[in-house]
Order: sequence, then structure tokens, then C-alpha cells
Amino acid sequence: MQEEQKNAGPWSFIEPRFRSSLEYFGHKTRDISYVGRPISASTATGYGANHKAELDRFLKEAMEL
Repeated sequence: MQEEQKNAGPWSFIEPRFRSSLEYFGHKTRDISYVGRPISASTATGYGANHKAELDRFLKEAMEL
């Protein structure tokens, strides 16, 4: 899970490394997925209530995976 939008945080750098590590260690049935803001030019929603709602949704989604 990352708080930044998908195109600004570490996901694009770390995702292929996670996948190759899982494969290297033989965890072929495990997978990873992205939880966070979608690709966007804006760094935030602009409203505190929306920001908190997004974070709550991200945390819930990340813990259910």
C-alpha cells in the first residue's frame, strides 16, 4: 500500500523486484497487487475528508488481501 498516487510512489520501482524475489524463492502461488491512489497529476484529493476516506479504504483493502 502506498499513499502517493501510483505514478509518484515507489510501486513502479519495487513491483518488479518483489515479483522476481517471489519467483526466486519459489513462491509461485503468491502474488502482489497495488493498493493506493490511481495514476494522477495531482498529489492529493484536495479535501481532508476525501483524503481520510481514501486512506481508510486503502487500509481496509490492503488488510483484506
